[in-house]
Amino acid sequence: LKGVYKRIFDDFFHRFSGFVLFPQFSLQKNIFFGLRRGSKMLPRSVRKICSGCRTEFEPKKEMLDQLGVTRKDIGDRNFYFGAGCEECSNSGYRGRTGLFEMIKVTDAFREMINSGAATLVLRQNAIEQGMRTLREDGLRSIFDGESTVEEVLKYT
Repeated sequence: LKGVYKRIFDDFFHRFSGFVLFPQFSLQKNIFFGLRRGSKMLPRSVRKICSGCRTEFEPKKEMLDQLGVTRKDIGDRNFYFGAGCEECSNSGYRGRTGLFEMIKVTDAFREMINSGAATLVLRQNAIEQGMRTLREDGLRSIFDGESTVEEVLKYT
């Protein structure tokens, strides 16, 4: 049975960007990893832009659409990519950085889980309680010049 839960867990990590709660399964005990500690964190590791060849660019509308933001949303923020240099072996990347999503599990939230609330309802509730999604943390990483649009889209 552990293998079944692991497959379900992995599937939800990928499909719901880390929001891995399974209300549709009527289980007496929580199988949700980390809930007893009060939170659940999902880390993703993305490649970091090489500081030796980091280059600013103007994102195209299609790229912004994929990220779910508009020109108005980004304001005067810059986007970067790695042009490639000797430091990074012409890859444009050097090292890795993390993107994180953390779900704080309150008693009310746990009750919603146990009562069988839909996953999307749980996700919306978590966002309302202040959860920053992987995509939002990815946008922060892009705006800080740590990672590229391609890396964020790939892992969020």
